[in-house]
Amino acid sequence: SIESSQLTKNPSTTTIGIYKNQTEIITISLKDELRDDAIDSLKQITKSKIKPYIISGDNQATVDEIAKKLNLDKDCTFGGVSPEQKNDFIAKHPEAIMVGDGANDAIALSNAFVGIAVHGSVDMSLRAADIYISKAGVRNLSDVILASQDTMSVIKRNLKFSLVYNV
Repeated sequence: SIESSQLTKNPSTTTIGIYKNQTEIITISLKDELRDDAIDSLKQITKSKIKPYIISGDNQATVDEIAKKLNLDKDCTFGGVSPEQKNDFIAKHPEAIMVGDGANDAIALSNAFVGIAVHGSVDMSLRAADIYISKAGVRNLSDVILASQDTMSVIKRNLKFSLVYNV
C-alpha cells in the first residue's frame, strides 16, 4: 500500500511511504523546484501588465514557498485547489490565460480565454489547451505572451492607419 503525508520539518515536501504487510519499506520525499528561468520570465510577464496567480492542487505551504521565491503577493496564491475550483476561478476571470500541465488543469484550460499547455503536459491537458509550448522552460511562456501582445499592438496600429487613410 502507498500512503502520503506531509513532513512536519518541511511542509512543502510531500513524503510517500511504501508499506508491505503494515511495515514501511521505503520513504520517498518529493519537492518541486522552480526552473532557472522562472523568476526572470515572471518579471517580464508582470512588466506587461499581466497579474500572475498560482492556483495549485499542491498544499498551501508549497504554494506559499514558491510565491515567496517569485515575489508574488499572498492574495495571488491559492493552494489545495480542486479542478472544479480552478475552473470556477477561470469563470470569474473571463479574459484569463490559464497555464497548466496536469489532468487536473484540463477543465480550466478548456474554459480559459486562452489555455496554454506546457512541455511535459499530460494528453488531457494537451487536448484542452489552445496553445502547446513544446520546449521546456518558462522563458517560452513569457515569449508567447509578449509576442501576442506585440501582435495585438501591430493590429491596432494598422487598424488606426487604415481608418485614417479611408477617412
